[in-house]
Amino acid sequence: MMAREIVNETLRILIPLNNFGAISEDRSLTFSQIQSIVKLNPLKLKEYLNLLERRGYIRRIISGGIEKYYLTPLGIITALSIFS
Repeated sequence: MMAREIVNETLRILIPLNNFGAISEDRSLTFSQIQSIVKLNPLKLKEYLNLLERRGYIRRIISGGIEKYYLTPLGIITALSIFS
């Protein structure tokens, strides 16, 4: 996979997370919520979420036994940088 494709796909995740306000634990979104927003293949989405988490753009938490995701400050800045 080309680096540009990875950047495009990860921005396709980061920007909607920001737009939907997933910027803290209490505003985090589930995998299925994210998948319904970004419309990526679930396996690819999981791969990209893992990559974004490893790179510090998102955090994953378990809340009520459910895996949820939200943007870190770095993820917020990255999502917003597309507009500047």
